[in-house]
Amino acid sequence: IMQKLGEASQAMPDTLNALVIEFGAKRHADNFAHAIAQIQPDRRRQIHLGSGNDVRDGWLNVDFQPWLAETYHPDRNLLIADLRRGLKLPPNSAEVVYSSHFFEHLSFAEAQVMVTDCCQFLKPGGRFRAMLPNFSELFDATTNNKTETLKEVIDTGFLDFLPAQHRVMGNWMARGIFEFGQHKHIWDTENLPLLLRDSGFTDIMVSEFDPDIDNSRPIRVRWSFFIDAIKA
Repeated sequence: IMQKLGEASQAMPDTLNALVIEFGAKRHADNFAHAIAQIQPDRRRQIHLGSGNDVRDGWLNVDFQPWLAETYHPDRNLLIADLRRGLKLPPNSAEVVYSSHFFEHLSFAEAQVMVTDCCQFLKPGGRFRAMLPNFSELFDATTNNKTETLKEVIDTGFLDFLPAQHRVMGNWMARGIFEFGQHKHIWDTENLPLLLRDSGFTDIMVSEFDPDIDNSRPIRVRWSFFIDAIKA
């Protein structure tokens, strides 16, 4: 069986990868209630969505890593959850929810569910904070052929996966927008606040980099915008 699976993986790697993801998602969904029961309330006051490698002390780090065996990892306070389907934490139980370059990995419909869930599990007065790719500057640079901006991007190594002669505007735009097929939606300072308002958030504003909470990788800081909102 393993030999056949290996042969099939060579012929259909994307299909098999999708199956692994969906099987893992189902397994972790089945374990979710038990995992939440293991997490003490004081360990889920601050929620970090789409944490990836940025696992933070003092936060409940939530990420979709379906290949991991356990749904909850207490040593890192890491919860494995299929965030495409939202996050059903106990209502009015968290003080802040944060994400960095996460929401662009959700479709609009998935983001609607996630933002609604955030509003439900935050306490009144709780804070929503998001750091997202600033596509508007990408579009402006491409439309107006700002070669100095492209050079700045090239110097960061963002296009190092390409041969030097292909590190051009169009390929920067393709990498930025699609991120190798991982991005599903483009957010900006207009459409995300609208979604937040629909879900019950107030005091929504475009903000600046906050070193006390935001991902401090220079490339993220340079090419991001920031949104803050409060649950009414």
